[in-house]
Amino acid sequence: MVHKLATVVQLLTGDTPERAWFSDAEMSAELTPYLELVRAVRQGSIAAFEQCVAKHRHTFERDRTLTLIMRLHSSVIKMGAPLVPLRRDSLRLGQD
Repeated sequence: MVHKLATVVQLLTGDTPERAWFSDAEMSAELTPYLELVRAVRQGSIAAFEQCVAKHRHTFERDRTLTLIMRLHSSVIKMGAPLVPLRRDSLRLGQD
C-alpha cells in the first residue's frame, strides 16, 4: 500500500516514481495499475489518463487513492501543454 500511495503523491508533486518500484516481482501485479497511471501522466494525454482511471477505478477505490488520483487531471494537462506547440508545428496546412 505504501508504494501505491507514494506513487500518487510523487505524481501530485510533479515527480516521477522510480522505475525500480514497479519491477519488484512480488509487487508487480499489484502495482500494474499505478504503472499505467504514471505512463498516462508522463504522456500528458488526457485520453490515456481517463482510460486508465476508468479501467482501474475499482482498484483505485479499493486502495482509497481515487480521490488523489482525480487531482492528477491538472498535472496531465501541465505535462501535455509543452507538447501542443510541437504538435502544431508538425501539422501541414494545405501545402501539398
